[in-house]
Amino acid sequence: MRIPDFKSIRLTRKLPALMITLSLLSVALVATAAFVRTSVSLLADTEKIVQQATTAATGKLQIVTDHVAGEVVSLASDPTVAKALSDLSLAFAAEPGGMAALHRRYIDENPNPAGQKQLLIDTGSSNPYDRLHAAVQKSFLPRLNAFGYYDMFLIDAQGNVVFTVYKELDFASNLLTGDWAETGLANAFNRAMASEPGSLVFEDFAAYAPSNGAPAAFMATPVRDASGKILGVFAIQMPIGAINAALNALDHGDSTLRIYLVGADGQLRSDLPQTTQDEVLTARVPQDTLALLASGGDVDGLSKATGLDGAAVRINWQQVSVHGSSWWVAAEVQESEIMQPILIMGLWFLGIGVVVLLGSSAIAVAVSRSVSTPLLQITSDMDHVARRTAQRSISHIDRGDEIGDIARALQGMDRSLTQAEEDARKVEAERIAALGRQREAELAELQRQREAERAEQKLAEDFRAQQDRDRALHEEDQERQRKAQDEVVQHLAQSLRRMAEGDLDVTIDGFFSEGYKKLRMDFNDAVRALRKIVAEISGSSGKISADVESIRFATEDLAQRTEKSAMSISRTSGTIAEMTGLVENTTSSIQTVRDLTQDAAQKALAGVAIITRSEEAMMRIQTSSEAITRIIGVIDDIAFQTNLLALNAGVEAARAGDSGRGFAVVASEVRAL
Repeated sequence: MRIPDFKSIRLTRKLPALMITLSLLSVALVATAAFVRTSVSLLADTEKIVQQATTAATGKLQIVTDHVAGEVVSLASDPTVAKALSDLSLAFAAEPGGMAALHRRYIDENPNPAGQKQLLIDTGSSNPYDRLHAAVQKSFLPRLNAFGYYDMFLIDAQGNVVFTVYKELDFASNLLTGDWAETGLANAFNRAMASEPGSLVFEDFAAYAPSNGAPAAFMATPVRDASGKILGVFAIQMPIGAINAALNALDHGDSTLRIYLVGADGQLRSDLPQTTQDEVLTARVPQDTLALLASGGDVDGLSKATGLDGAAVRINWQQVSVHGSSWWVAAEVQESEIMQPILIMGLWFLGIGVVVLLGSSAIAVAVSRSVSTPLLQITSDMDHVARRTAQRSISHIDRGDEIGDIARALQGMDRSLTQAEEDARKVEAERIAALGRQREAELAELQRQREAERAEQKLAEDFRAQQDRDRALHEEDQERQRKAQDEVVQHLAQSLRRMAEGDLDVTIDGFFSEGYKKLRMDFNDAVRALRKIVAEISGSSGKISADVESIRFATEDLAQRTEKSAMSISRTSGTIAEMTGLVENTTSSIQTVRDLTQDAAQKALAGVAIITRSEEAMMRIQTSSEAITRIIGVIDDIAFQTNLLALNAGVEAARAGDSGRGFAVVASEVRAL
């Protein structure tokens, strides 16, 4: 199915469609903006409520833990508590029946039912332990009831539980060697005994067997006497009820908002008020939620997560540190509850948009008809004007809007077309007359063109004849040039052959045409230059021979003189030897020896002069050799220039083609020379 072009759609459909589309876009934009803004506002309100609930629960939980910690430290540092622990420890050790007797009197034979054993204050016995127990029970029981503690403990340094308020199975037991040595209370005792003075230890929630496996957490601190000696440990079992009350102090009505306490292991440390079950250590947050909690301490806003029941929730949390243990106070609310008012609001916006769209559509149809109907009438008038049918009146010319302008323009167009038709008829008549005159002129021009073509044809025939004559003259001229070139090549070849045979007096005296005259003169100049160079070389060779002969004679003279000097030196040596003998014999021959010595010195000086002249002769030989080397260099330069000239002549001959083959032969002979 072909989609129609927008321009081809009629205004009766286009205008309503455009107005409805604009209305739809306006309603959609306004509704979307309002929906988004309201959604953001609702989410922000929900986020604020959840954050406030998390902050309030965290603050109250911190108050509970701080209160318990303060109570533990306060009671442990109370001298009366230290004295009570000391006295109870002595009485406990002196009990005739030991731990079994105490267990029997305060648990087995206790007249109060389970869960109310703490009501037995005095057994009526005069036993020292019983009297001390009655006094301590009266002091601790009101505190336990007032603050909701699960239990309070006094444990001596040997690990004996010498006192508890609630009287469970851990009473009158030993935490080091007894059945409860692996419990949370035993861990708290051991850590407290090893702690620094004034420090506090916390043992996180775990199943506690003496309380029938119920979850239990403990805070403990050592008890010291006035000298600082450790007497034992004071401990309080954390009040789960107080923790639950701190987290769920606010009533959230029918909301799915739930606030709970999560440990590092992902298990809950509080109960949920929405259920009747105990969730402490039995319920666990999903693994992805635990990873989200562990990713950071506190968080601003709401994060998507999986709730305790597996539903999609938004969660906010804050981290709480309780003496080395990390907890998270988490507040979650289901996404369905958050999105429900947003969905209802979206339906309201949708309904309002539909009503607005229907109203705007009705208005658009009415407005479009008020525009399209007059346009249809004007379109019909335009059709009549275009087809030039019978005269009729143009409608809507009395309107003051754009449609009236169009109608009045159409009326003016109709009048202009009528006038144009009359003018066109006149112009057509004039055009026909002009065409007749133009036809006559074209016939005359055609006759003139035919005569001009005949004249041009005659001129072309004359031009071709002249070209034939010029071609014949050109061929004759080329033949003369070829013969002259052959003559030049022959003379050059003969002259070069004579030069190769050693005749340097050869010249080209024959007459060459004007084109080859410079070649003949250049050849003769080259031969004369070569002949001059050879003459200079011959002269230099003769001079060199004379210099060599002179050097030979000087060398022979030098050798003879050297031999004479050597003989003179030998005679001088003998004379000196004789003189030495004569000196030994007599002093009368001193003058004779002096004369002989002077003569020998003169001869030695003569030998030195001869050697100096020999060196000068050798220097002249070296100078003559350098002159010969320069002459040989000049000959090499002439040979190189001659070779280059021959190479250029060969290149020009190659460019000349067949007419330059003679020059190529001459260039080859010159290069060989």
